[in-house]
Amino acid sequence: MQRAIAACEEAIAADSSSLGAHRTLVLAHRMCHLYRWGDRPEAALDRAWDVVERMMAINSQDERTLMGRGMVRVTRGEYEGGLADLRRAHEINPNFAGAVIALAFAEATVGQAGEAKTHAQLALRLSPRDNFIGTAHLALAMANFTLRDYDEAARWCESAIQVSHRAPIRRALMIACSARAEDMMRARTEIAVLNSFAPDFIASLFRGENRVFTRPEDMEHLLDGLRLAGLPE
Repeated sequence: MQRAIAACEEAIAADSSSLGAHRTLVLAHRMCHLYRWGDRPEAALDRAWDVVERMMAINSQDERTLMGRGMVRVTRGEYEGGLADLRRAHEINPNFAGAVIALAFAEATVGQAGEAKTHAQLALRLSPRDNFIGTAHLALAMANFTLRDYDEAARWCESAIQVSHRAPIRRALMIACSARAEDMMRARTEIAVLNSFAPDFIASLFRGENRVFTRPEDMEHLLDGLRLAGLPE
């Protein structure tokens, strides 16, 4: 991830108006926050926001700018503004799969399960081989988890993991689904894999530094599933 950040900064130095390089840099900093990577992961969102502000100065109505701002705002807890940005990005370019994928994920985060499922399925039709399509699978897993449909949530977790092997939220959801299904062997396997690439992620959930869901009842339901798997707070 640090090499990706360095490459983005080199590209921006060569072309300061490159929204593609800026967008990738926003995603990289956001992932450092999510995975708890780097020396100061708590500052990664501030760095991402600095990049978003530069994108706004370049073109505030480009779908990539609005997508980046929406994702960072949702992660920062500014849910209404973030959703508005993502919906606007989707309106500007309905064929831009990245925006509708991010919108589905954000809607699943805030508990809008029906909307999340609709937009995730749209993303699967628009761009089934998209680099970020695993997030659409994740949105479907999250939506079904909030609806307490653990079998369907686990099914989409499985496909999300197949798309991206090293991603923390889908692993955490699979741990919770496995524990609720009393499949402790699968839960232990998922814990080991998650700890191999993001060892502080589960602890960050219990500390409240990362929030998979915004509604307290959904977040507590996830944490209860992790407790069932034997994970300490």
